[in-house]
Amino acid sequence: MRFSKLDTNNWKPLLAFRKRLIAGEVALEPGTASVAPTGQASEITTTRGIRNAACRPISAEKKQQIVDLARTGMVVRQIATQVGVAETTVRATCRQATQPPRRRRRFTSDDLQRAQQLHAQGRTYIEIGLELGFGRDTVSKHLMAAQE
Repeated sequence: MRFSKLDTNNWKPLLAFRKRLIAGEVALEPGTASVAPTGQASEITTTRGIRNAACRPISAEKKQQIVDLARTGMVVRQIATQVGVAETTVRATCRQATQPPRRRRRFTSDDLQRAQQLHAQGRTYIEIGLELGFGRDTVSKHLMAAQE
C-alpha cells in the first residue's frame, strides 16, 4: 500500500493499516520502509549517498582544467561542455581563482589604539571599521571592552 493513498485527516484507516502492518498482513514497497522489519537488520545502516551525481563537488583537477581553459580565452559555454560541468560552475570557479584567498585577521592592540584615536576624533564605528578592515560590531566590541 502506498502512503500517498492514505488520508492523513482520517486516523481510522491509518490505525487499521498500522495494525495490519505490525501483524505482517501488508508488505511495504521497496524504498518506502523507514524502519527495518527485524532486529538483526536494524543494526545495519545503509547510506544511499548523493542522489544527483551532478551536484557532487568537482575535483581539483577539473578546477585547474577550467581555469587553464578560461585563460586561453575560451567561452564559458565551451568550457562547460568540454569539462562536463554546468556553466555556473565554470563562472564560480573562475571567480574564485581570480580572488585572493581570504585570511582571518585578528584585532590587535595596534588596531585597538588606532580605533581609539579615530573614535576620539568623532568617527563612527562603521567608518572606523572600513578604515581598519573590520566590521562595525567588532570595532564596537573591542572599544567597549577597552573602556571597562
